[in-house]
Amino acid sequence: MRDQWYGDKRDLIKWGVLLELARRHGARHILQVLYYRPSCYGSLDIAGEQCKLPSAVLHHFRRLSAVTAISCEVKIHVIEDLFEDRQPYLDLVVNRIHSRPPSPGIVFLDPDTGLAPSRSGSKHVRNEELNKIWEQLRTGDLLVFYQHQTNRKGAPWIDEKKAQFERAIALPSGAAKVAWGPSIAKDVVFFFIKKRSHSERIIPRNNRLRQAEMDAALGKFRRTRATIAKLSAPGKSGVYAISLRTRKAFAGFPEGKDRLIYIGQCRNLVHRIFGQHFSTGKTGSSALRRSLGALLKHELSLKAIPRAPGPLERNVLNYRFDPDSEDRLTKWMCHHLEVGVHASPNYDALEHSLVQRFRPLLNLTTWPNPYRDKIKQLHNECADEARKAWRAGKA
Repeated sequence: MRDQWYGDKRDLIKWGVLLELARRHGARHILQVLYYRPSCYGSLDIAGEQCKLPSAVLHHFRRLSAVTAISCEVKIHVIEDLFEDRQPYLDLVVNRIHSRPPSPGIVFLDPDTGLAPSRSGSKHVRNEELNKIWEQLRTGDLLVFYQHQTNRKGAPWIDEKKAQFERAIALPSGAAKVAWGPSIAKDVVFFFIKKRSHSERIIPRNNRLRQAEMDAALGKFRRTRATIAKLSAPGKSGVYAISLRTRKAFAGFPEGKDRLIYIGQCRNLVHRIFGQHFSTGKTGSSALRRSLGALLKHELSLKAIPRAPGPLERNVLNYRFDPDSEDRLTKWMCHHLEVGVHASPNYDALEHSLVQRFRPLLNLTTWPNPYRDKIKQLHNECADEARKAWRAGKA
């Protein structure tokens, strides 16, 4: 956040919302992640003579930690470190989240503008960064996110950004809530969500599924289950289930009921399954391929490289493999995996319920996956190799 915006009318809404949420949810502390970028101020003109603003004035009116002196029962902490390099800053935020008191609290992300559009800058928080921070929160914590209006033409923008917020942290549509103060300022809102235990349902009431709908999906999975060469999938929204054809494919990991290893959802089953998951060269766009590649890296001698050129950390975290490795991974998938599909307009909630019920190995969110940390470590090893490849190419 630029310090030039500090103390304006939006801060009235901001801290009014935060303190009220703390009261309602019993939060004992608030950690404000400021994404601080200092502003440059002009000089004064006094009788034709230029002079700088006195530092005491700037300190009084632009002191970012002043909010910690608010008279309230909640302890407020502010991350005032400069936001210059994304990955070190994200690491800093993660460390500060882990060092908080054990009582439930609020983590408040306060960028200049909000969630990143397709082309992001220093004013934005990227989806993968939001997801990383969400994963660090404990049960009972609240995540609160500042979002500024995305256009000045009066077109609806809140629902679109709320949906992006929910997708970024793998929540079903309607799970997050909105707080704002339209009588004070109409161009800012705050999305918030409480971190629940894995056993708690977070699907909104109007999205909860009848057992018959889940049974219909399972029946369709079984009837359509086939290798990728024989699969017939509609170009519609829906859910899909990926299972192992062969036993003991992953050393040290369970196969699950019916050897089911992954359940996914998408707006176009043809594009997602054929165009991404089973498409050579698309590992950077497929979490399933990245997980499979991480598990099979040594067996298939896979070499991880950045998804795209450039120093962006997401190109490393969303790694792919070199062309020969990509080809070997695709051939392994075509030989060892089968896919079942079910078209449904209610794909978000349906996927969520099916994952909670069947707990597939490679679904790393939505259920308390005991192998998540081990699989994430394998992901990190691939990301580290991709990072080294980028540095070597840069040199």
